[in-house]
This record gives sequence, C-alpha cells and structure tokens, in this order.
Amino acid sequence: MKLIVSALAVLVVAYLFEGHGVYIAGFWSALWVALALALLNLTFKPIFIILTIPFTLVTFGLFLLVINALIILMISGLVGGFAVTGF
Repeated sequence: MKLIVSALAVLVVAYLFEGHGVYIAGFWSALWVALALALLNLTFKPIFIILTIPFTLVTFGLFLLVINALIILMISGLVGGFAVTGF
C-alpha cells in the first residue's frame, strides 16, 4: 500500500513540476520510481548520512536536502521514463 501511495505522490510531484525539469512517463514508471526510492533510502541513505555527519552538523541538518536530491538524481539515471534535469 505504501508503494502505491508513493507512486501516486511521484505522479503528483511530476505533474506539479512538469515545466520545471521533472518528467514521468506514466503510472508504471512512477511505481518503479517508488520502488527504487524505497530501496535506495533503505541502503544508501544511511551510509550517506553517516559519511556526511560533519556537513550535516555544520549546516544544522540542511545537508540532508542535498542527500535527498542526490538519491532522486540516482533514481533518474536508473529508472527509464523518469527524468530530473536539475539539482
């Protein structure tokens, strides 16, 4: 159920930012994006957080936004039918 809700959220975000560099081909692409997002958040995000603790502390947690953006860009490269053209 969480995967379907995440896929719908991806579709809504792609619709809202359609002219601003976010493209999604359809629901199946959004489902793959949601699955990839869940897997990358489970595996890579904790590693990135641990490696960047000094930056996160200095920026009072704002560096976590950079980590999230990097994960989204990684998904853009992995999933066909999904593209993000900016940071």
